Amino acid sequence: MNLASVAALSKHEEPRWSFVLVMGALMTLASISTDLYLPALPMMSREFRLSPVEAQATLASFMTGMGVSQLFYGPLSDRVGRRRTMLLGVGIYIAGTAACGLADSIRMLIIARFVQAVGACSAHVVPRAMIRDKFALRGSAQVMSKLSVATGAAPMFGPLLGGYLSTVFHWRSVFIVPAIVALLIGSWIYYRIEETVSDGSMLRARSEPAIRSVLGLFTERTVMGFVLCGAFNASVFFAYLVSAPELLMGIYHIPPQRFGWVFATNAIGYILTNQLNARLLHHYDPLTILRAVRLPTILVAVVLVYNAYTNTFGMLGVLVPLFFALASGGVIGANTAACALNADPSRAGSISSLIGMLAYGLAALVSLLAGLFQNGTAQPMAIIILCSMIASAFSLFVIVRPAA
Repeated sequence: MNLASVAALSKHEEPRWSFVLVMGALMTLASISTDLYLPALPMMSREFRLSPVEAQATLASFMTGMGVSQLFYGPLSDRVGRRRTMLLGVGIYIAGTAACGLADSIRMLIIARFVQAVGACSAHVVPRAMIRDKFALRGSAQVMSKLSVATGAAPMFGPLLGGYLSTVFHWRSVFIVPAIVALLIGSWIYYRIEETVSDGSMLRARSEPAIRSVLGLFTERTVMGFVLCGAFNASVFFAYLVSAPELLMGIYHIPPQRFGWVFATNAIGYILTNQLNARLLHHYDPLTILRAVRLPTILVAVVLVYNAYTNTFGMLGVLVPLFFALASGGVIGANTAACALNADPSRAGSISSLIGMLAYGLAALVSLLAGLFQNGTAQPMAIIILCSMIASAFSLFVIVRPAA
């Protein structure tokens, strides 16, 4: 499908806040699994006597679990329905989270984090497909932007709560809250969520082999261009996520109790740009917005790299451009996802899987690179962010544009 066809799928629809809140609650599972955990990472490292690379491995295993399981949930939700798929995932998540809390070795924790991620993946993949079931291009982009009210709250309050729990109690306590939240969300799904995919759509999906429904997307240039644009931009956040404990608490000596305030500030920026994007979508289509904001954000990343290497303005010289780099995700993420999902609506579940698979696959790579090249400065993180933004721009302007 070319860009003209994508742009045509842009009829305006006003999403209901109740639906946004339900989807937002589901999509916080993956976020709180990491945001609560980060402040406890130094304490866990001391207890297990971990090297920086081993500590990052617990994050990388979660990212890997999120990445590989994407291929399972999307096609499954196309075939058996969104609701059943989400209930299965939440059950796996609760089991994995309980195992994390009981882990008595780093090996067990790494495995449990992987299982936890496999469960959390369902709440990451299926809501996007449900949004596409209910809304066309512009409407789905607006819903995804408004979801930042819920998903943005996790990075704001998660590290604050995680720092408090790990300081006052034990680092294992950061797994109790996600398990409780998952149980509540599972009950919510069971009693409040209705199926959004039609019986006819499920029958059509079953007529095509699951692996073909995903692999076939790699030949659709427009789909891949938008997916890669969003996935590389998501690497910006993950580069920050895996570097944040060492950067903020190790290099800049911010205590665990205040660590969450930096996360909260960046989350506010992400929420604001999401809400700005929702307003812009009343006047412009998602592709126009993407093209307008992609290149200026690269300049922000260049400033970040320069300050990281020259130590210009010290900590603020890194944190200020980092704030704007992370805020770009509020515009890039929602619009690339909406464009990709609407490029081939009959495979919405599979496209949602592909979006998550590539995003978390890159996140796992970023996690390992950040640990391997950590040198006591913000330089590795800054370089990863700049390279990710350049790759995102290439995907938008080189891969997508020729398909028009």
